[in-house]
Amino acid sequence: MRSDLIIVDEEYISYANLIKLIGATAERKLTTLVEQLIIVADEGIVAGNVHDNLEAYIEKLMVMQTQLEGYTDAVSEEISEFLAEVEITDCSIYEGGEGNE
Repeated sequence: MRSDLIIVDEEYISYANLIKLIGATAERKLTTLVEQLIIVADEGIVAGNVHDNLEAYIEKLMVMQTQLEGYTDAVSEEISEFLAEVEITDCSIYEGGEGNE
């Protein structure tokens, strides 16, 4: 019994686009959260340990914000590279390419 591995490129491309969309949505929400927390730190809790901790939290969120785009781009790139490798393998197997010599 022969079992074929079927990879549907469109599904992977759809996943890559979905990951980018989720990343963009999360980035927008983080931006809103950071903006609101900055207002709280500047106008509401202007001194003390809670203020200092809030400032540190804001800094961490800002770092996450910059990293998020990199992560989603990396995942999308990995998917593209995977599909390219599959295409190369398909060509060599089914079209008598380098792998069939």
